[in-house]
Amino acid sequence: MVVRLVVELPQHLLGEEGLRQLNDAAICTGTKSFVLTARCASLSICSLPSSPTPSATGGNEGEHTRWAGFFLSPTVTESAMHDFKARDFALFDEQLTTQISRRLLAMVHPFLAANFAIRGIVSIQNVAHCPADIILLDVSHAPVEVLDHMLQTTNGQTIHSGPDGILKCLLISEITFRTKSDIKSPKYAVSAASSAQPPRTSFDIPSCPVCLHRIDPTRLGLPPPPNNQLCSKFCPPPNLIYPTHEENSSCPQQRLLRPWPRPCRCSACSMIDRYWKTELQALSHESHEHLSCFRCELEETLWVCLTCGFVGCGRYSNRHSVEHFDETGHPFSLELATLRIWDYATGYFSHRTDLLDCPSSPPLLFPWARVQHGNGGHSTGQWGGLDEMKSPKKASMIGEEYETLLQSALEEQAQHYEGEITRLRSKLAEDSCDMNTMSAQEADEIRVLQAEIASLRSEIMRCSHELLEWQDQEATNRAQSHSLLEEQKIVQDLLSTIKEETAREHAEGTFQMEELEQQIADLTANQNMRRQFSQDEELQQAQIWGMSSESAPRGRKKKAKRSFRK
Repeated sequence: MVVRLVVELPQHLLGEEGLRQLNDAAICTGTKSFVLTARCASLSICSLPSSPTPSATGGNEGEHTRWAGFFLSPTVTESAMHDFKARDFALFDEQLTTQISRRLLAMVHPFLAANFAIRGIVSIQNVAHCPADIILLDVSHAPVEVLDHMLQTTNGQTIHSGPDGILKCLLISEITFRTKSDIKSPKYAVSAASSAQPPRTSFDIPSCPVCLHRIDPTRLGLPPPPNNQLCSKFCPPPNLIYPTHEENSSCPQQRLLRPWPRPCRCSACSMIDRYWKTELQALSHESHEHLSCFRCELEETLWVCLTCGFVGCGRYSNRHSVEHFDETGHPFSLELATLRIWDYATGYFSHRTDLLDCPSSPPLLFPWARVQHGNGGHSTGQWGGLDEMKSPKKASMIGEEYETLLQSALEEQAQHYEGEITRLRSKLAEDSCDMNTMSAQEADEIRVLQAEIASLRSEIMRCSHELLEWQDQEATNRAQSHSLLEEQKIVQDLLSTIKEETAREHAEGTFQMEELEQQIADLTANQNMRRQFSQDEELQQAQIWGMSSESAPRGRKKKAKRSFRK
């Protein structure tokens, strides 16, 4: 999958020569770095795979990754650039590039500071929509394993300099700098002739890290989030008494979805935040103004474009969100009532299910916000009021669902307050012990006990690590023991077979030995008889008359033979 970055510059910033130099690939991949101020920056991808296999090498389309783009708040970049005088456009040599890279990347992530260098900083100056600054790293000579490790290590983590700033990275294959006069964006009007237009080959994606964090990373060619970035669904209950408080969400993953503070301005994040603040104000009967479709002013089934922040009604209303995609090619649209994300390019939902299944997610935390709010007795939510439903069974099912959710929220709230009561009681007991009234000996004893507690905690951690190692070793030994038992069984079966064959061969040998002994006895008797014949003259002159086998009974002959052998 090819990711392209198009930077729109003010017309007075650079001339034709400066723009040609800036588009030269040698500047971006050489030893120099640039800092510039742009009117806007758009990201586009040429394909959205339905069954992606993320890798740093891209797809099988022959593209080559040259840059890695990170999104940072302007306050972070300005804090790292305060010593360098760079206003609208500047080029830095290798020494200044190294200094800027070390300072800025150390504030972002230690892995980036140790392995990469900055080649460009694009600062967006737009009153309406400037989600974040874009930091470009030169990764054209980095091995594939390093790029894969970078994607796994940085994506979804928090920025090193701020705990609530989400860190997102995209591998960029092409960067284009141009002025507004060079942009030729055809209008895709919805008409009967629109079916004859060729299909789109590229789609504009959000440049806001928070909006990108809401999208399934596999849709963007990124690796799936690891387990430590998924919501465990056991979040502590949030503050339900003051739902509009900024610390309402107690889930760390939900806190990452908050809009970045000024000077960052993301239109989509602003619309999402405004929608849910309006819903909560409606619950508290405060004065409020509902969002509506930008074209037909419909207040139901609203979807917001994550790329530009356009609010339109759904395909089953007046289809203004679908028309916006046909005109602009912005594929990702978020449903404000449910926070689901629809991908028009593939025709599937592309949101992160773990973020929507989180108990602190607004649709699950405030399910009644979409049912009915005071607006002159009219329902403006997505589902409408329960009293307006024609089906009693549907109303009963939704009522039971709300009752279950409310009961679960109340149980979690009760557990939360019980824990808070326990914590406050222990804190009160600690505060009641006035350190000024304690003697020096008691203070020394307390310090000794605290040191022992710290030592015991470290010992517990060490024992836990040792226990894990021993359990791992035990599992290995068990596997080896199982293998040895199987080999022992095989050897025993082979030994039994050898014993049986030996016994059979011994019996055959004994039988053959007896036969040979009998033959030797017969030959010895024959020699003795011949010796007697040769010594006795009468026997030599005697004649032996033979008898036919018919006249001699067989039984007597055999008996005589057996008696002779004896």
